[in-house]
Amino acid sequence: METPQLAGAVDIWCPKPTKYYANRTMFDNARRQCGDRIWIYTCCDPGGKWLNRLLDGELVKPMFIPWACAVDGIEGYLHWGLNHWSEGRDPFNCSCFGPAGNGSLTLPAGDTHILYPGPDGPWSSVRFEAMRQGMEDFEIIARARSRDEAGADALVRKCVRSFNDWTADVPLYRRTRRALLELASRHLP
Repeated sequence: METPQLAGAVDIWCPKPTKYYANRTMFDNARRQCGDRIWIYTCCDPGGKWLNRLLDGELVKPMFIPWACAVDGIEGYLHWGLNHWSEGRDPFNCSCFGPAGNGSLTLPAGDTHILYPGPDGPWSSVRFEAMRQGMEDFEIIARARSRDEAGADALVRKCVRSFNDWTADVPLYRRTRRALLELASRHLP
């Protein structure tokens, strides 16, 4: 849902990050004035520097989606392509889905699925595991904030400042995650 005129009529907004940032005042007002909740949605876009779970992106991208949610106070995440395998298409050998829509759209590699078909049920992927780790980090961030909100936020922003402003520095991520774990483990006064 990305239509500003529906403020107060939608319980959970689910814009793509590009739409959220373009209409942030409206979304934040809907959240504040109407009690609406915000989730984020990624699909075939955004691309480039934006965080997404596409097959050709750095593995920190899916891991940092929950971090960006934490930065922006976003409560949830939706991606339509968990296991959308097409009949007759082998996702191990054909990572792009198309044509779709009017027949001319080819979806980016990995957009349709983050799990793969296995002989006894779905197989995980490194993108799925990276996203899972990011979700665990989201909870660590929340716990760290309960101990020291400003300190936790300063740590998070070392790695992620927004959905299109983040670092691919994995050693920095590891140090920052450890510091967040230490902060989250502190006893409350």
